Amino acid sequence: VKAEVALVFDMENRWAIEGAAGPRNCGIHYAEQVRAHYRALWRLGVPVDVVDEECDISGYDLVIAPMLYMLRAGFEEKLKAFVDQGGTLVGTYHTGLVNENDLCHLGGWPGGGLMELFGLWHEDTDALWDGEKNTLCLTDGRSYELRELCALIHPQGAKVLGTYGEDFYQGEAAFTVNSFGKGQAYYLAAPAEEGFYLDFYTELSQQLALPRALDQLCPEGVEACLRESEEEQFLFLQNFSGKEQCVELPAGYVGLHGEPVEKAALAPYDSQVFCRKKS
Repeated sequence: VKAEVALVFDMENRWAIEGAAGPRNCGIHYAEQVRAHYRALWRLGVPVDVVDEECDISGYDLVIAPMLYMLRAGFEEKLKAFVDQGGTLVGTYHTGLVNENDLCHLGGWPGGGLMELFGLWHEDTDALWDGEKNTLCLTDGRSYELRELCALIHPQGAKVLGTYGEDFYQGEAAFTVNSFGKGQAYYLAAPAEEGFYLDFYTELSQQLALPRALDQLCPEGVEACLRESEEEQFLFLQNFSGKEQCVELPAGYVGLHGEPVEKAALAPYDSQVFCRKKS
């Protein structure tokens, strides 16, 4: 598996978040938020490596680091170097609050020099009750539901891509991107509905020319994965939907007996493998 994307899921960060008091004692949902980002990439068929803060991230094109409440193992320096050298970073609310000893960063959030990286200052957080929501209003007119935690941020060089639609912070920044060195850093100020992640990563994968198993989106419940050797590329299709599905294949794929295949007919819970020579 050749992945150009790294998704950060750090257990020590998870323990620190779950052991903290507030800002939302009825659930902050770190693991669920990591899965929300992963689920969109899974739907798109984009290969992903799951890493923690001790891993090397320099070889990736895109690093996604949701809710890095605790910065440890010098990871903030890795993030800055990664973006400075041309990488794309996606960060979120609840990032850079404490160091590896669970002591608050002084001088503003996100700490560890990440204010400069993201081009913003996180002043405060509005914690929503279960059932409460806000809205992310993108500058292109699209909107998405937000919930749970809404970071109140002030751009300091970052470009605003979307604003809050409700409450006393209506019109304030909720989604930004900042140029840093040769790269860029996105910041999402609140957890969004599933459709946002799918739309955002569809556009970002096109922008970064990330490899995908298929150019088109698979039917709901069908997984497409790539494996590679030096000479060949293998496409694995798995149907978890419980009903028959049909998937169009790119040119050049053959079945395991060498017969050309243009469409894969998948029975319920079926798995099929196709291969083609690498160009």
